[in-house]
Amino acid sequence: MFYISLTYFTVEVAWLEMDVDEQGGLVPGYELKLNSYDLGVDIELYDALQRLRFEHPEVCSVVLTSAKEMVFCAGANIRMPAASPHHSPSTVISSDRSLT
Repeated sequence: MFYISLTYFTVEVAWLEMDVDEQGGLVPGYELKLNSYDLGVDIELYDALQRLRFEHPEVCSVVLTSAKEMVFCAGANIRMPAASPHHSPSTVISSDRSLT
């Protein structure tokens, strides 16, 4: 799975393009709609940034764009945080937006 690719590179700026396969989630049947991400996409983005950091230390800025037309990123797939082992059902956000 490769969701993040280096599409353009200058001396100080690197352009990364995000193109997440909707059926490419870590768990079968776990859809990644609208460039949403799960742990696999998160790891790949981290890897891309680390490679730039160490292989191209002259890069000062990274531009993250989308390969999908009219969509950047929907964020984390809502099922991802809920399924994480550190999720605590006793910590919820009430309607007044304060933690309970």
